[in-house]
Amino acid sequence: MDYEFLSLENAGTDTGDYIMRLRSTPSSLWRWLGEREKSVAFYGQDSEWRAIDGARLSRDTNRELERIWREHQPIDRHRPGSEGITPAAADVVQVASEDSFPASDPPAWTLGR
Repeated sequence: MDYEFLSLENAGTDTGDYIMRLRSTPSSLWRWLGEREKSVAFYGQDSEWRAIDGARLSRDTNRELERIWREHQPIDRHRPGSEGITPAAADVVQVASEDSFPASDPPAWTLGR
């Protein structure tokens, strides 16, 4: 299977896990056997991934998920050593929002009566 990255979202848990969505493209042999391209999702982070549907992951799939995670993991500004992660891999809107915080606040006063 070949995987194409679609999205990475915070799972909303206190464990720091994410939901990674990928497009799965089968090899020519699997296509011949009837397997079709599909969207798949996995839950976890770093090298600890689980299939959303509970399916068992092969060692090759785990390695591929780990590689994709390294390329697309978000910047954690509070984690030491995370400065080396490229900003392109982070949620651009969130980073821009954090970077413009003081400028985005309205003034505490208004003109007029």
